[in-house]
Amino acid sequence: MSTQAHETETRTALDALRDSGIVIAADGAEYHRIPEFSPTDATSNPSLVYAAVSKEGSEYRVHLEEAVRRAVDELGEAKEGVVGMVEKAMDWLVCLSSSTSFYFKANTAV
Repeated sequence: MSTQAHETETRTALDALRDSGIVIAADGAEYHRIPEFSPTDATSNPSLVYAAVSKEGSEYRVHLEEAVRRAVDELGEAKEGVVGMVEKAMDWLVCLSSSTSFYFKANTAV
């Protein structure tokens, strides 16, 4: 078997997309997995972030705990009520997850 034939067999659909010039972006909160796909961009989807952090024992749960702590620090226990506190915590959660995704993107770029 020639080297060229072997390379063709081991290529993935992701390789074909990259070769076509399509920009590959990572979308999600599981930022530890982002480098394995070598994306050229990263983003976060709030529903994916929530799914990743809400699992008991999740390595990403630290972001949820930090977001709630920051919301409480920023708004106080009762100043904005439950809805305001949840909204602020969700804002922080997406910010913390997004900044981590972009950190990995910046540090895995070739």
